[in-house]
Amino acid sequence: MPVKMWLPSNVTLLGHIKAGNNSTQLHCDYEAVIDEAKRKAKAMGGNLVKITELRSPVFISGCYGIKADVYHFPYIERLVYQAKPEDKPSVIHDTDKFALLYIYRLKDTVFPAARYTVYQDSNKVIFQSKSKNTVVLKLDKEEKITIWAKAGKQKELTLDVKYGHSYYLRCGVEHGNVLQNPVLELIPATKGEEEYRKLDKGRPKEKNPAYLNQIH
Repeated sequence: MPVKMWLPSNVTLLGHIKAGNNSTQLHCDYEAVIDEAKRKAKAMGGNLVKITELRSPVFISGCYGIKADVYHFPYIERLVYQAKPEDKPSVIHDTDKFALLYIYRLKDTVFPAARYTVYQDSNKVIFQSKSKNTVVLKLDKEEKITIWAKAGKQKELTLDVKYGHSYYLRCGVEHGNVLQNPVLELIPATKGEEEYRKLDKGRPKEKNPAYLNQIH
């Protein structure tokens, strides 16, 4: 089954890999196949993997199988992708030297086709705003950052980043005179966590992971 996920900007495609679905393998459950894909990607110099096809076990072979694209992303330390969205977002403490920024857009029934790019500061792409899309970013500096988007009108906000905090940014769309304008809202943590988790609630585990972030 193809898995369609947004790729961050500035990635370099290194090649393609296959893993699992081998009847002679002794260890080929889901986690083992993921580990095999990580090893193959690392050998190619990759640090980001996008699963393009996931095959569940069949009668002849009890193994999972995947096809995937291997990329190199120079800013991998800034990208955090939750492999199991049904779990709670990462718990961090005020002693941790980073913060987390959860960016999401709820299911859009009014303007489902409207899309726009979200930037940090001058021109760093951090999110593609489209219906039911999510991303988590690791912020490793205490500083004020500007988050903005332009589609019709330009909207922006300033975030004062503090270590140990989780921030929730909800994107949306509102109708302008001619075009649909972007909406950027900082949501209180309790409400933001609830909305963020509901986006992937109920999906089977094996259909969720599209990235194996930061391969060691």
